[in-house]
Amino acid sequence: MSVLTLLVTLLPMLIMGRLYTKSEPLAVKNDKPEPLLSRMQADMNQLSVWLDESQLKTPPKPTGKALSEMSNPKCDQACANGSEDHRAACMGQCAKMQAMICQKDFSCLVGCRNHMKDVPKDVACETLCDNVHGEICSPLGYEAPVGAVSPHHDDKVPPSFEATPAPRIYKGSLVFCNAYPAQYEFEVMALDDPKEKEGPVLTTLAYKQCDKIVLQTGQFVGLKAKGVLAAVSKPIIKVPSVMLFGQSAFGNHQVEFNRYYAQSDGPMLCNGFPIWYTKQIGQNIEFQRDGKKITTLKYKDCYPTSLKEGEVLSAWVKGTKMGEYRVIGSPSAVVLGKAGKTTSVAFEAWTDNEV
Repeated sequence: MSVLTLLVTLLPMLIMGRLYTKSEPLAVKNDKPEPLLSRMQADMNQLSVWLDESQLKTPPKPTGKALSEMSNPKCDQACANGSEDHRAACMGQCAKMQAMICQKDFSCLVGCRNHMKDVPKDVACETLCDNVHGEICSPLGYEAPVGAVSPHHDDKVPPSFEATPAPRIYKGSLVFCNAYPAQYEFEVMALDDPKEKEGPVLTTLAYKQCDKIVLQTGQFVGLKAKGVLAAVSKPIIKVPSVMLFGQSAFGNHQVEFNRYYAQSDGPMLCNGFPIWYTKQIGQNIEFQRDGKKITTLKYKDCYPTSLKEGEVLSAWVKGTKMGEYRVIGSPSAVVLGKAGKTTSVAFEAWTDNEV
């Protein structure tokens, strides 16, 4: 074999080795055990390895501030599972990928080197790229009319109000969810008297977050926001399966608690999307499992499900698909809420002690 023939044979191999040399994808913190990566985060991690970086624009340097759901509602839709640290890592990876593949001059054909005539076509890369591009670059999807959805109430702490009947009984754990659309967090306290202003903090929840807490008969749930007592529930008599709080009505920033007493062998499904039929009554949203209706919920309603890993939960309003979520692992609760501060939707799934 001549030297020229050897060079012609080896040169494409060297070039391809250079093209396939990639930096490591964004790492997820391992301070504590994590559940399975969400499908979208796993796809983004894989795509960051496969893409031809010579065809990508350099992502902006980190600002030192954690990316929030409020600043990037599209990534809020994509990052639906895991603890807060896990979701923060997913949001960071999503923003990095957006800077790379959401540019006007980017195409998956070129990014996966499938435009090169003498190189085998990487169908898997282009298919994955098209999927991720559609998830994190496309418009938000369904967006409710602005005047029909409660805007985020960030300026003042809400006054207290509850209109929920409270049956009886003992002590136990329950799923507790925050459906109040605001950027600040609420401290959830156990109070022995409704006049108390301080008590043991059971958990701290932001909008769309859920956690397992323990309550007992005779206790009250107190909510504190920005250091101010915002609401106190009626007394706990029978420990519910799930309890949540949200806005009392459209334009009314008081807190209202709801409780539900039903067991299930799957996650509790709660509607935290504040879209209204009237100023007092929430708009019905239909939920389907793998295309079949399972229930209809208004804002602040919950429903026990038997959803299993791999099944697809979708939300519909007036025949229009709002969004969907594929179940990962065994969450305790799945919440539909606003994507960031927009009128579009995002699902969030929570297992025990992820907050």
